[in-house]
Amino acid sequence: FVGLVVPHLLRPLVGHRPGRLLLASGLGGAVLLLLADIGLRLVRVQPELKLGVVTAVIGAPFLFSLIWRLRRSA
Repeated sequence: FVGLVVPHLLRPLVGHRPGRLLLASGLGGAVLLLLADIGLRLVRVQPELKLGVVTAVIGAPFLFSLIWRLRRSA
């Protein structure tokens, strides 16, 4: 989800130029994973959740809303 969601989140901020979007997506993906990991460590759920589960929970609603908007505009 990180590779799909982060570029779409950052495109309005950095524009559509591939060079700028690639750098911003790399940094944005790292920040998203870092924040998800920090949040996961602060919550301390038993049994321990995996980072992929947390990023899927963060990314899935955004991805579904993106698909919904694209289908409505088409």
